[in-house]
Formats: sequence, C-alpha cells, structure tokens
Amino acid sequence: PVVGDPDPALSDALDSLRPTPWTLNTYASAAFGDSGKGEQYAAHVGFSYTLDDDASLGIDFFGGYVRSGIDDNGVVGGLDLVYRLHFLKSEDERKTLFFNAGAGLQQASTNFSGERHFNFRLLSGFGATFQLDGQARLTLGGNYLHISDARIEGGGGGFDGAMLYAGLTFPF
Repeated sequence: PVVGDPDPALSDALDSLRPTPWTLNTYASAAFGDSGKGEQYAAHVGFSYTLDDDASLGIDFFGGYVRSGIDDNGVVGGLDLVYRLHFLKSEDERKTLFFNAGAGLQQASTNFSGERHFNFRLLSGFGATFQLDGQARLTLGGNYLHISDARIEGGGGGFDGAMLYAGLTFPF
C-alpha cells in the first residue's frame, strides 16, 4: 500500500461502527382528552431514515381499538409521516430530547372524531429517547393530535386531544 492510503480492513471495521441511517420504530399510544369523543389505543410499527445527525423522516403504520363516545366501539388503522428533530443530546448521546410533527390518514370502523370513518391526522409534540443495552432506545413522548375529515362534504367535527406514547427503536 501507498503511504497515506487507508488499510481496507481498518476502513471496513470503522464502517461497521458507524450508525445505520435506518431505524425500526415500535410503540404503543393512547389518544384522549376531547370530551365526549372517547379514546383511541394503538400499536405502531414504522421505519425512519436519518437525514443528518439530528433529524429523521419516517412512516409509521398503526392499528388499534377505538372506544367511541359518539358511536359504537370499533377498530382503526392508518399511517403517519413524521419528521423528528433531536434538539438536545447528552454528551455521550445516550439521552436525547426531540420535537416531532407529522400528518397522516386513518380509517375506523366507527365514528370517533365526527361523522366519517375516514379521517386525516395532524400531530406535533415532544419526546425523549434513552439508549438501552446495545443500540435499542426507549422512546417516550406526547403529542397534540387532531383527527378530522377536513370538512369534506359538509364535515363532521373532529378530535383534538393528547396522544401519549412509549416504545422501542432499533437501528438496522
């Protein structure tokens, strides 16, 4: 090798230590707080891509149970696109605080947020991550959650409440 050329074995070893840009996200959530509308409980699975050291963009799929205050109870499914910005990190980066915002769609078997089963979602909030053994991270957070049909064909109310969530993320 020429002086100054990196050793291929060393380069491969260093590459294996670099974090992957992809993450698997798993979490459970509870949405509540809009008087008379009920609650929504969901399990989420998604993927996010790290845009730089502090920001990521992801898609989360969810399914769950709706305890409706305005109709029969039922089930729900949907997806959210979520942007996340880690604005504060511990020196060793084992703990972070983040802001997130997103938008999505949901289909329910019952009326939860108004007169329609299909609705749009907007969310924004804050959370924290804590690195566990290995690369897994515990994620805790809370969002303002708006669910409505965007006044399509006359509209029908909406849900405005809190969504609390907890879960694990894994790089892959």
